[in-house]
Amino acid sequence: MKNKKNEKLFIVLASIVLIITIVIVVILATRKQKPNDEIVLPEDDIQIAETMIVSNDNSIQLVNIDGTILDKIDGKIKFHTNDNNDIMYIRDNTFYTLNIKQDADTSKLVENKILDVENVDDFRFNDSYIVTLTKLDNVENENNDILDENNEVKDTTEKIDATESNLTKHNKITASSNFYNVSFIDRKTLKEVNKIENIELDNFIVDNDKFIYSVGNYVYSYNITSNETTELYLGKRISDLSIMNDNIIIYDKFGNGVNKSLLLRTNDDLKVNKTTKHDASNIIAIQKDVEENNIIYIEDDKTPVLYMLNLDGDREVKKKKSLNLDIKGKYNQENTIYSKGYVYTAKDGKINIIDLKSSTIYKTYDIEANFIYPIYSNSDLILK
Repeated sequence: MKNKKNEKLFIVLASIVLIITIVIVVILATRKQKPNDEIVLPEDDIQIAETMIVSNDNSIQLVNIDGTILDKIDGKIKFHTNDNNDIMYIRDNTFYTLNIKQDADTSKLVENKILDVENVDDFRFNDSYIVTLTKLDNVENENNDILDENNEVKDTTEKIDATESNLTKHNKITASSNFYNVSFIDRKTLKEVNKIENIELDNFIVDNDKFIYSVGNYVYSYNITSNETTELYLGKRISDLSIMNDNIIIYDKFGNGVNKSLLLRTNDDLKVNKTTKHDASNIIAIQKDVEENNIIYIEDDKTPVLYMLNLDGDREVKKKKSLNLDIKGKYNQENTIYSKGYVYTAKDGKINIIDLKSSTIYKTYDIEANFIYPIYSNSDLILK
């Protein structure tokens, strides 16, 4: 009898040990797989916009989610948002911010004039500064040829000053270079407080009092008030820059010969605090809702995949969701934003809303668009 009891006890104990072992193995396996888990959004985090601000080259429109155009502002438009989801745009050589006025029956766009400008080709902004770019039409290349506005060699003896004294010393001037005059406007005084002439850049952002830009495989942080510059050299060409919670996110085509990229998180002085590799070279940042605490980017290959990356804590967490959609064009920060479970993209020149949960198109609209900005009932843009 004793032996049988002991056998039963042994079997029970062995079963318990086996169960515990299985649980431990499952937990460890889950942890190992977690960086590649599919994105699963809580239902409470999913919300479709009620209206959309839609910009294109010739207008800004307020569009209801059912496709009804509620209001429209016509003009030559250059439209941007920043990392705080604020809106600023140039309409016919004047800077504006934008609000929405609602009453029981109507919703209207309300322009707030900032200042008049001339010859601005692009800009970025934050709470302190507006940074404007004016593209230079003719710049010498390293063979002393002249490049026209299309970066083609121009047959002329007329040359602008592009000497080493006013160019970043390591930069080689090539036929693919983009040169600009950069102006820094204080948002309180609306006066130009600094400027840089004949600067080459590929990507640029502004964070606090730093103008951050990339050229080839270099990133620079220029202090607008002190004129000091910090540089960071990387191995391959930098494909994108973005801002998240006062951190700079650098997308570097590191090892693109073996189809890999490097993402770096730095402060605005370019001190690197986190890095991570990504097993694809064709990745690009998109905009996101300010409440979203993940870095959002898209691997835009044969089948586009959206990634959410969290670099906080000791271990990175990377999740993904295949978009698996046949929408023409390329995703980028200029045409795509992620917000509350939906991707709003104008990459094909029209309004498209993608339901991330199902990886399907929620709705498309035959409305010309460069960018779609989702509006909810509690938006700060709505005048109270």
